[in-house]
Amino acid sequence: MVSPFSPDDTSPASGGKKVSTVILDLAAYAFKNPLALFSRDARAASLMLAGAAWNSAVGDQVSCEQFRRQLAEADAKGSVPWTKLRANSAAELIALLVEFKKERHPDDYRRIVSLDLKPDGVVRAIWQEPEPASAGAAAATPISGKQSGVRPTGPRVPTAVPTSPPLPVVAEVTTPQTVSAGNATSARKVPRRQPIADKLLRAMKRYSRDKVVDLAAVISGGRNAEDLQRTIVSQEALARLHSAHAPYVYAQNVVSVLSEQLTGLKEMNSLARLIEEAEEECMPGGPPMSPLTSSYFTCWAFFDACVGIGKETIGSVGIAVASAFGMHSELLRVIGLMQQSRMGIYVHQGLDKDAVLLRELVTGRSVRAISPAGYMGQKGELWYVRVLPPPSPAMREHVAFTTPYLLLKANEYEWQSYFRRTLPDASQEARIEAYERHMKYGPSRKYWNEFVTEAYVNFRSDVIYLTGLPDIPESLPHSSANRDLWR
Repeated sequence: MVSPFSPDDTSPASGGKKVSTVILDLAAYAFKNPLALFSRDARAASLMLAGAAWNSAVGDQVSCEQFRRQLAEADAKGSVPWTKLRANSAAELIALLVEFKKERHPDDYRRIVSLDLKPDGVVRAIWQEPEPASAGAAAATPISGKQSGVRPTGPRVPTAVPTSPPLPVVAEVTTPQTVSAGNATSARKVPRRQPIADKLLRAMKRYSRDKVVDLAAVISGGRNAEDLQRTIVSQEALARLHSAHAPYVYAQNVVSVLSEQLTGLKEMNSLARLIEEAEEECMPGGPPMSPLTSSYFTCWAFFDACVGIGKETIGSVGIAVASAFGMHSELLRVIGLMQQSRMGIYVHQGLDKDAVLLRELVTGRSVRAISPAGYMGQKGELWYVRVLPPPSPAMREHVAFTTPYLLLKANEYEWQSYFRRTLPDASQEARIEAYERHMKYGPSRKYWNEFVTEAYVNFRSDVIYLTGLPDIPESLPHSSANRDLWR
């Protein structure tokens, strides 16, 4: 399986971004189409351009020239894809990247010592802390945790000029299993304990070493895999979608294929039963048959429905298996973003051209999102929707991936009251963490599915109407409390 999109990384849990992350930000911007597939040589060339531009922007012309010389050597070998880059010369392109760096990372004065693109696609960056003379007094901030290359989250405090040269710091792009959710206010790691995934991988390794192989089963499995592969959305269909939406559609199609292949294995029985029971009970597919739309239920089934101590899902197991067997790192990364996504309650803040401005109730996070379902709504509305982050650093738009559920009657104050009743009375950070768990998993596996089913009022092709609050049965039209009134 190949990926139609470009390199990226996500921010670590605290402080500014890793150097490897911001460099990939510039490297992606160097291409005219960051979503295209590029060779290893092309990606290496874009890293050299990014390194030269970064060091030029922070005033380190010596290191800048080092990257330019490396680029010239690559150009002499014909490995620089000038036709796919934003400019036809190194000088012009570096100038563009310098401006991009100043716009996106204006206060980052770290200097790049070297960049290395490993065989597995991970970027290794070695960098130096900024000296006060080059960064200015306001930017002369020590960097804590030198081995991680992460800035502290607290305010900057000017320090004295160091008595010795700054030490190089090594930072690497995180793996797909540790990327942060785009709609979370802080980074989250997928639980390390994954009993199902570990058991499945051990079984697969034993099978691959087995001297006695059922040839008929292998052939049948291969044909089945080919049939499933043909169900993945075509490049032509992806081209008709918004550039921020297309990578997620592709990734979800791939997860669907993984799901078909994995849920037939005995190690996945608990997850398979959970999804099957939910399908039988909810009959998802969208109104008028069910208020659970396909986009909502599929995301829940792949990324939220979990079992065991590791809260394993089809998505998390799929990531572990696909990573072990060589799936494209960028495809794994985007699936990781979907795995760590969740539904949320948002206030409509108005429109900005072809996008909707949304503010999340509890986190206060504001996003500019496209609405692929077509519903644009009106200012003041409350939406229950899954918002995914921009899939590429060169993009700005978030994606309202599921068909919006429009929440009627209960206003913003009433929903805030619901969360005050539901979430712990703790610090803001702890409260947000509790909110994120609540929106992803609910107090029970059926909680949010039951809310949608019981709160359903009406629908259009581009929006579903709900009313009521989850913890007040009398406010939900189809709750057992209201059904009892008519007996």
